Order: sequence, then C-alpha cells, then structure tokens
Amino acid sequence: MVVIVGLFSVHMVIPLCGRVQLGSPPPAASLSPPPLLPLSAAAAAGQEVTAHVASDDWRGSGVGAAATGAADAQGNPAFAGQLEHLRHGTVDQKQRAAFVLRIFASEHAENQAAIARAGAIEPLIRLLQDDAPALREEAARALWNLARDSKGVNVANQRAIAKAGAMVPLVKLLEDEVPRIRIVAAAVLNDLATDNADNQVELAKAGAIVPLVRLLQEEEAPALV
Repeated sequence: MVVIVGLFSVHMVIPLCGRVQLGSPPPAASLSPPPLLPLSAAAAAGQEVTAHVASDDWRGSGVGAAATGAADAQGNPAFAGQLEHLRHGTVDQKQRAAFVLRIFASEHAENQAAIARAGAIEPLIRLLQDDAPALREEAARALWNLARDSKGVNVANQRAIAKAGAMVPLVKLLEDEVPRIRIVAAAVLNDLATDNADNQVELAKAGAIVPLVRLLQEEEAPALV
C-alpha cells in the first residue's frame, strides 16, 4: 500500500494485508472470519450473522451476538451493548467492542453508516488517547475501517471522523511508543486525507508532516501492520 497524505507528497510503501484480518481481538488470537452480511441485508433475509461464522472462537468475540439481524445499529440491543462497552466498559470490554465494530465496518458501506449514526466515532476517538496501547491500536483500526469501504474512501465517514476531532490524536499516534500503532495511524490519516483538501490542511496544521517523514526512515515499518 502506498500511503500518501494529501498534498504532503509523503510516500510510505507499506504492504498491508486484508482489513478484516488486521490485528487481533483480546486476548491475542489469529482469526480469519468469513464475509459478514451488511446489517440491513441480514435483516431482510431473516438471517443472523452467526450463521456465517464457523469458528467457536469467533463467536466468542461477540460478533455474532451483536449482529442478530437488525436493520439499523441503533435499533439493535446487542449492538447498543457494544457501544455502551465502548463508552463505559472495562479496558477489555472497550477493546473487544472496538474490535467488533471494526469487523462490522470492514468493507461494508451500510454497516459503516449505521455505526457512525449510532455514535461510535467519538468514543473511538477518545480511545486513541487511552493509556492502554491495545486500546489505542484497536480504536485506530476501527476508525480505519470506518473510513474506507470496498469501493474506496467512505466520503461521509471521512468527513465525520475529521469533524469529530480525530486529526490531532491520530497525529500524536504517529509518535506513539508502539511502532505498529504509528503505522496504523499513518494509514488512517492517509484515508482521511485522500481527495479532501480541508483534511489535508488540518493534518498539516496538526503537525503530521515531520513524524510522517520520520516513519519513512523506519526500516521495520513494512512488517508492522
């Protein structure tokens, strides 16, 4: 993947794997789920996402329970529970909720819109500043999946994420103590800056250029995401 942050002319060559398989739920695990139906499609068909989940470990992540055939995330009690955990849960609950939202958002524009409408963006942004590195990373990955669908950048969410105040904390993550978090933050900023002059200006104002250039000098960067 070539990360180009807007007009900065900063190119980071970083090979990235599929979005759904990035990172891992707490505790550390390597899961490769089958594709999820959009929430509205699952509802229309009278199906549950759990019908598409083959792994017992994957069911344990809460993904199946949170997607039980609701046409809109706001009307889904299980999904609302994930948002409640995101806002007020323990560290583990917050991390798992961010993970579940990340999986829902992956490549599905309908799910991305539903998650944004339900109010998940602001609590995810707050978690970018959490003391727990795992939470910072999972929140950044969730925002990354919200910002891009299968066709490219999700323009509505791109604007919503920036408007909600994600720029400054994401730029700060470019200098995070955890190398992988720095690279994920750069990837999110790439999607927020793509074809969006306003966001490009805001990123420059937030001080993104210097740490992005510094990332180019990190030889281990390609293997971290």
